Amino acid sequence: MFTRPDIFVPWMYLVAAIPFAWLGLYAWRRRPAIAVTSFAQVMLGMSVWAVTYSLELFSNSISAKIFFTQIQYIGVAIAPLAMFFFVLEFVGKRHVLTTGKKLLIAVIPALAIALAWTNEFHHLMWDNAMLIESGGLTLLQIDFNAFFWVHTLYTYGLLIIASVVLILEFIQRPGVYRVQISFVIVSIFFPLIGSVLYVTGSGFIKNLDLTPLFFLPTATALSWAITKYRLLEVLPLEHITILENMKDGVIVLNLQQRILYINATAEHLLKIPEEKAIGQPFEKISPTYAEKLIPYISQTDVETEVTVGEGKQARVYELSVSPVTTPKPAESLIQPDKMLVLHDISERKETENMLRRRELLMSSISLAAEQFLRESVWEQNIPSVLEKIGQAADVSRVSVAMNYLDDNNVVHSSLCYEWASLTVTPQLDNLSLRHVPLRKSGLGRWEDWLSQGLVIDGIIKNLPQSEQDFYKDRESLSIAVVPIFVDFRWWGFIVFDECRYERIWSASELEAFYLAANIFGAAEARARTEQKLLNRQRTLALLHEIVEIALRATDIKEMANIIVERLGELVNANGCFLTTWDETNKIPTPIAAYGPQKDIYTSIQTKPGERTFTEMVLQAGHTLVIEDAAKQENIHQSPAQTQSVLVLPLIAEQKKLGAVILTFHQSHKFSSDEISICEQASALIALSLEKFQAVEEAKHRAVKSENLRKASAAISETLEPDQAIARILEQLKLVIPYDSASVQLIENNELKIVGGSGFEMLKEVLEMRFPIPGNNPNTVVVETNRPYILGDVRSKYNAFRELQNQHIHSWLGVPLIAQDKTIGLLAIDSSKPNSFTEEDANLALIFANQVAVVLENTRIFKEKQEQAIIDPLTAIYNRRGLIELGKVEFEKSINANKKFSAIMADVDQFKSINDTYGHEVGDKVLEEFAARCKKCVREMDLVGRYGGEEIVLLLPNTDLNLGISIAERLRFLIANTPFKISETLSINLTASLGVACVDAHTLSLDVLINRADQAMYIAKHKGRNQVKVNV
Repeated sequence: MFTRPDIFVPWMYLVAAIPFAWLGLYAWRRRPAIAVTSFAQVMLGMSVWAVTYSLELFSNSISAKIFFTQIQYIGVAIAPLAMFFFVLEFVGKRHVLTTGKKLLIAVIPALAIALAWTNEFHHLMWDNAMLIESGGLTLLQIDFNAFFWVHTLYTYGLLIIASVVLILEFIQRPGVYRVQISFVIVSIFFPLIGSVLYVTGSGFIKNLDLTPLFFLPTATALSWAITKYRLLEVLPLEHITILENMKDGVIVLNLQQRILYINATAEHLLKIPEEKAIGQPFEKISPTYAEKLIPYISQTDVETEVTVGEGKQARVYELSVSPVTTPKPAESLIQPDKMLVLHDISERKETENMLRRRELLMSSISLAAEQFLRESVWEQNIPSVLEKIGQAADVSRVSVAMNYLDDNNVVHSSLCYEWASLTVTPQLDNLSLRHVPLRKSGLGRWEDWLSQGLVIDGIIKNLPQSEQDFYKDRESLSIAVVPIFVDFRWWGFIVFDECRYERIWSASELEAFYLAANIFGAAEARARTEQKLLNRQRTLALLHEIVEIALRATDIKEMANIIVERLGELVNANGCFLTTWDETNKIPTPIAAYGPQKDIYTSIQTKPGERTFTEMVLQAGHTLVIEDAAKQENIHQSPAQTQSVLVLPLIAEQKKLGAVILTFHQSHKFSSDEISICEQASALIALSLEKFQAVEEAKHRAVKSENLRKASAAISETLEPDQAIARILEQLKLVIPYDSASVQLIENNELKIVGGSGFEMLKEVLEMRFPIPGNNPNTVVVETNRPYILGDVRSKYNAFRELQNQHIHSWLGVPLIAQDKTIGLLAIDSSKPNSFTEEDANLALIFANQVAVVLENTRIFKEKQEQAIIDPLTAIYNRRGLIELGKVEFEKSINANKKFSAIMADVDQFKSINDTYGHEVGDKVLEEFAARCKKCVREMDLVGRYGGEEIVLLLPNTDLNLGISIAERLRFLIANTPFKISETLSINLTASLGVACVDAHTLSLDVLINRADQAMYIAKHKGRNQVKVNV
């Protein structure tokens, strides 16, 4: 075979196509990575070129060779064009290759393919094709024509431009990128040389195209670059400039998690140079980082924090994972390369942790201060406080040592309190840490520094040897010792131990430790002060307790009971009593007691005029010291068995509030200090009482204001007079509580009670009238237009002693004024004397103003209603009113299964009256006719003008016989009693009447009236002046 070039050479070209095809398919599978598509096109184009040229060599006919040459031109045109695109994309200039520019650049190669396939028609590519023998091969010889040279020179130009671009990038790029660029440059120059030899006829076998064979070393080199230097797995050069200048670590991985790129920061993190990392599996290069980072690679646009390493070597990074390229829609299922950016935030996290520890430490110190201040025996809280401080400071152990001087003034320290974590051995029971002479134990530096307020801190191994010896076998690796001062004297120290690692204490931590030591010193100073002043300030402490109780209590009686008990104990009194004062009624009210009479004193009631200690001290305006109570006669509310009394007035802002009464069973000499203390207490009690009364008054006013608002709204909801009055009385009780009350309106110079509540004999009360003017309090209200309060109404007006008014002791009258006119009053009664105050009167007046408006509105509404349904001439119902009210009564009777009758009455010959006497006389006749109709029926019956001179009488609960009887009575009254029009004119008239009663066929009021109307017309036709019945 090797001796026959005609077989060996074609096979060489065919075998050369295999690496081309492998490289092309390999690159095609690497999409959408940068430049791989164009690289695949280069390789596949060369594969087509090599295969078709081998087939051309195998062929013996000129037609077959020309056919394979035409197919060959597909690879000839595509390979160099794709190589040009590959180079531009590889060096990061793909932005230059817009779709339009790509199409423009591809015009010449596309024409070359087209002209090659149509050459026999124009011979622009070649002509004079013939077969020649050369080197043992049958080769095709052709003469190259114009467009062949155009295409060839165009292709050389593209490859030269690509080479220049690569050489410039080679100069600028370091490391592994130079190796990769050099392989690409070689892949251009080798085939270019082969092509030049072919077209110039300079090859060792003339007319043999050596280009595919010259590309074979290039393919071999590219295969080596792909496997050895991961040519297609390196980050595109367009990203490198930016990434190299980033201070953060940048790692770019492909889908197989091989490293495409690392910048200098990442080299330092992974501890491997870029040349060795490129193309290697990430997990192999750095298992530590890969373990932490690989779980995030499959995700898109990740931003999170990761910790790499352990202990002091741990580093914290902000990890950002993002795609390097965005896949085209057609490639959306292909995962793009991922860029991992590692921003080292270890120092920031350490600062945050330090600040968090400081915040926790400060919080625990604050809680410690609160605990120490809350408890008088602060030592009980030290263990829990040390635990909180130790956990907040994240230390292994916290201990407190206390100093004392021996007889020789030598400073000793003893471990008194300790908190230790579970990982270290507690030292509290270590006897060697009790009664330690500091200087003798090698801690002289401690005594010198700590006594001057200086802090000792550091790593144990860096301390003086004597201090290292002291801490031997105690697990401590670092310590911070902070002095505790009490009243400016060195009292002891607090020690913070770290047993886990050698710790450098930050300034903020030492500052917090110093603050903690100050809290301990302050707590000890407070405890000493409390102990020193305990006996001397016992009285004041109790007095302060009284103040605290007074301010904390929410109920006046609760407060008063506690105060009298504490005050009685304060002066060792047998009894202590507190009363409040009613300035209006001039009587005291006991509200709290201490001593043997505690249960009975508060039930004692005082009447006005009775003499009491409370009244005496308030009149005097200062403390009353009564050493012999027996000399005070006729004192009401005086506790039994009392020998000496101290009475203290409760006065605040010149307001008399009550009194505090201290009693002693034995004769007692009151000291000035005792009196002063009690007066201070009474002053504080007076302020507390004033506060309570102010709060209660404010609440009372708020409640009354709200009740007044609700009441005003409620009484405005109806315009029906009876409902309005009932609602007024109902809501009045919410505004001013009463036992009875009434609404009185002026009618004909009299006050008429139109509504009442709370009266046992309400019916009699509603019939009462009061003359205006008259001997009654109502007159005072009407004439003055002002509220009138009577604390004891019986003593002034005898009428209130009558049976229906016997329950009334206090009376309040409030005028009802509408449109500047008094229309009546509200009378409010109470069974208790002096029940009403000026505040009640003011509230009642405000309510009365609303009531007056409501009553005036109901009056106007009633008038409007009556005008709508009353006939103005006859003063009976008009047709509308008759029908509306009649239907209601009709339905009631039908539903109750009772009879209902109707009478239609019509004046006979009424037209002749109008014609003879005129319409004015006719109107008077109708007025009299209506009056006689009303006279013949009951109050419950309805009488209305139906039309003209026709009047309808509707008779509920009336059967037919009774209806006929009423009709006959009316007819007789009309026929036998002349109608007196004037002194000179009387007219005799008759009327025709029809009667109907409901039956099974009468389903509505209209039907019943029509039946009565029909009966009336029958009466007229039968001769008038008679009654007819429609059955």
